[in-house]
Amino acid sequence: MDTSEQYIKMRKMAIPNLGMGIPPGPSGTFLDGVMYVWVDNKGDWYYFTETEAFQLERQDQLQAMAGYRDHENSYALLKTFERWVTGECLEDARKTQWSMEQLWFAFVMKENYRKLWNGEDWMKEGE
Repeated sequence: MDTSEQYIKMRKMAIPNLGMGIPPGPSGTFLDGVMYVWVDNKGDWYYFTETEAFQLERQDQLQAMAGYRDHENSYALLKTFERWVTGECLEDARKTQWSMEQLWFAFVMKENYRKLWNGEDWMKEGE
């Protein structure tokens, strides 16, 4: 599971409730400037600070968001993902060495919301 600074930044700049839900919140207190990554009893990952909280979607959750729900459409989804990764995404992925979660997250944002990652924020295609 990717808990890197880059993936957290990509997720933070996306739509707040993009994933499978709003985090239920861990018990305990926060110390100034401390970040937590927390896993609930279902295996869902969350990022927390004193002021913000959001889910860090796993690769299987991102694939479900992109349309992977059953065996019949998995091949078509993977072919679309492959064309995107080896085409327009290739240079960005080479520069930053994206994790699989980062690649699938960027793919979901492009396919579902027509947004592209510029290294700092999500931009509408063509901007």
